[in-house]
Amino acid sequence: MIERVRAVLVTPGGCMLAIRRDRPGRAAYWALPGGHVDPEDQRREAALAREISEEIAGQADITSLLYILDSGTAGERQYFYLGRISCWSFAARTGPEFSEADRGTYQVEQISLTVAELDAIDLKPPAAALLLRDAIASGRDLFTLPDLRSARPVPLAKTRFRGDHILAGQPPLARCPITTACESAHKTFGAVKVSSASALGLPVATAVEIRQGCPSAARRAIWYPVNLV
Repeated sequence: MIERVRAVLVTPGGCMLAIRRDRPGRAAYWALPGGHVDPEDQRREAALAREISEEIAGQADITSLLYILDSGTAGERQYFYLGRISCWSFAARTGPEFSEADRGTYQVEQISLTVAELDAIDLKPPAAALLLRDAIASGRDLFTLPDLRSARPVPLAKTRFRGDHILAGQPPLARCPITTACESAHKTFGAVKVSSASALGLPVATAVEIRQGCPSAARRAIWYPVNLV
């Protein structure tokens, strides 16, 4: 299993640091600071600290684990952390990838944590971008989201929708996805009690699939934690 670690690093001004990538033959995109977990890294957060030091010559105060993304058949898992950072220097970066000309150019940017700013950039991977966007659109402070490092494993109820319609022959979406997820969980497990995070409509994981390269065919799957009773 290949593991990667990345971080949503929030500056004192309330912006997020993102690295703009311009590569030959493709449109510009943005990525969160981070990279591979190497064999010599003692733990994931040590790998994250090393990557932040290499990529932006900074030190971050990591506060929580926001999201875990499995790539499925690729055998890769990404861990997305949340933290604060007050000083960094892109000019002092030391990562080996910056000297490889065929990898294109890198530039660190401060992105305002607003829906408009997130919609204006192509932040990779899409699932992480969507998680941030949904949390911000709901009015939540990112630092109040659950820390998955201390969360207990719970069953997951899933609802899938495209546009304004539930998939699998369901009627048009007239209620929020969490309502549909709860109903699905009830049919699957019997009586359920929704956890506090889910009651606020906050997913623990979100996946986006663009079918045949067509954004209009995007399909989103959202997993919500539920507690059985």
